[in-house]
Amino acid sequence: MSTPQILIVGAGPAGLACALALTKAKVPVIIIDKNESPSLYSRAISITPTTLSLLHNYGVTEKLIAAGKKIEHSEIFYNHEHLCSLDWHNLIHHYPFLLSLPQNKTEQVLTECLKEMGVHIVRNTTLIDIMPCYDLIKVHLLKEGERDEIMVRYVLGADGAHSAVRKLMGINYTSEQLEQKLYLADVQLKTESADNSSRLFLSNDRMTMVAPIGEGDYRIIANTPEYAAMIPKDAITNTHWHSDFTVTCRSVANFHKGNVFLAGDAAHIQPPFPGLGLNFGIEDAISFTEHYLRGTLDQYGPQRKARTAIALSNALWLIRWTTVSKPFLIKIRNFMLKHWFSRARFQKSLLRKLSGVD
Repeated sequence: MSTPQILIVGAGPAGLACALALTKAKVPVIIIDKNESPSLYSRAISITPTTLSLLHNYGVTEKLIAAGKKIEHSEIFYNHEHLCSLDWHNLIHHYPFLLSLPQNKTEQVLTECLKEMGVHIVRNTTLIDIMPCYDLIKVHLLKEGERDEIMVRYVLGADGAHSAVRKLMGINYTSEQLEQKLYLADVQLKTESADNSSRLFLSNDRMTMVAPIGEGDYRIIANTPEYAAMIPKDAITNTHWHSDFTVTCRSVANFHKGNVFLAGDAAHIQPPFPGLGLNFGIEDAISFTEHYLRGTLDQYGPQRKARTAIALSNALWLIRWTTVSKPFLIKIRNFMLKHWFSRARFQKSLLRKLSGVD
């Protein structure tokens, strides 16, 4: 095997997508992950039209679609009054829908595609140190309890919010722009609603989103522990798991230092609603690959920083827009939803924000 040009740290969606894209271009890579086995947790669930387009050239998109569930409509309610129905076909896109697919299944599809190309994840392997060595990088690893070292030309850190790569390189997140407690649950619902629709329930400053993730299974994202009371027409018959945590919205000041680069949650943290974190991680990965192949890696950081700033701004706007508390702002928002966003041209603008196209 030829010496790997690039070490990818982290076998989440961003790392897997980068390994797939680079291998497709015949660039030698090695991908490591500290975990002994893949995650069994669903975590992120939505794949956007943009991501499906990016992965099309790598033979992944149709496999993801076959494994997932298309969300073609999004219904919005306020105090159980129906305000509007967003039709994803108004996005005017080759993939006019959100794809609902738990992250562990997304990773499974990407991993299988990599295996077909002869690339296997080196698991149970922890990054210990990164040392520049002339025009190469010496990387110290702990592999199944044994120390090892390899030489590579580039390192891509796609190892999550607690990234070892980011910490070793002394790259810090910028100040947090949002701090909000959210409640997540995967449940079984008895519902009469179509399983190709997501629903957003609003009430004063409370928000609960319900989206299908499988046969009879739904993901709930809410900013209130009383989310069950906001969906009275649906009966929760079983809760697979639930959790609450405080989310933040932040990104790194620099996406690289020397020949060490960051992607995904290692570079930016986005809230579960509207659910663009996984998608922007994959977008980082494809962008890194394209810049590497063009010999323009010096442009990767500035480009991704600007793109991420827009994404975080849109996410903050959507969260604040759905959780306004002042009565006059609620009336304005609800009027816009009921009377403006029933029109295709206004829907297109909102859907572009929800899907990360803008």
